[in-house]
Amino acid sequence: MKNERTFYNTNQTTGPELIGARSDAKNQQDEILKVFRRNAKTPMSPSEIHNYLYSGTITPLTSVRRAISNLTEAGKLKKLDSTKIGIFGRREHCWEYVQAVYVQKGLF
Repeated sequence: MKNERTFYNTNQTTGPELIGARSDAKNQQDEILKVFRRNAKTPMSPSEIHNYLYSGTITPLTSVRRAISNLTEAGKLKKLDSTKIGIFGRREHCWEYVQAVYVQKGLF
């Protein structure tokens, strides 16, 4: 992901802690994209991704939402009109992986 913002430094973190936070956010975003890529035809909600990757951990759902928003902005995921009930009993939108389309240009 070229020059994409993955970590939003809202609490003015600096030094090694900032480097670690950026790395963690990037890794999380990459892992979430892998789940969508492996399930390219299956619409998924943030809660489903959270349950799949982070069930039983302290990873907040908001981190998953941040990564999904970043991936959507980068054109790698598409937000759908469909919704599912999330982990807090509220409807949340689903997303799907955007398949890369390669167009072969003329050879001559």
